[in-house]
Amino acid sequence: MIKASGAAFNSPQLGENFSPEAFALEYWSVHKAVAKQLRTLGEEDDCGDRDFAMNQDYGFSRFIGVELSSKRLWSEQLITTLQDVLLQAPQEYIVYVDHSLLGEPLFFLLIKTEEVCGYSEDVGLFRNFGFTP
Repeated sequence: MIKASGAAFNSPQLGENFSPEAFALEYWSVHKAVAKQLRTLGEEDDCGDRDFAMNQDYGFSRFIGVELSSKRLWSEQLITTLQDVLLQAPQEYIVYVDHSLLGEPLFFLLIKTEEVCGYSEDVGLFRNFGFTP
């Protein structure tokens, strides 16, 4: 189980052998790989008019945000696709998924290579993602 804390997720150890620039290259390469695979499932845009949007900035954390703006990606395939990409990452990353659809129950997912957890006001919603409440 992933516990909330004030700490960044798997923050890089910066120093002589790993600069902020090197981390930026690593981060954006993983971000790009996640986006590329998600585009096989739906359409990306920054305004929420299509199927999903992703964070456009980052901190010193291996945390990527995805906001679903349609139900097209509400499937078990979303989880397996993201986990497949994360398995290829040079370090452990986490993908946070939520949505922006009005009138739908709130939910979020935290996806790691071998673990998924989340929250929803309507736990039955997780059936869409292959989980039994």
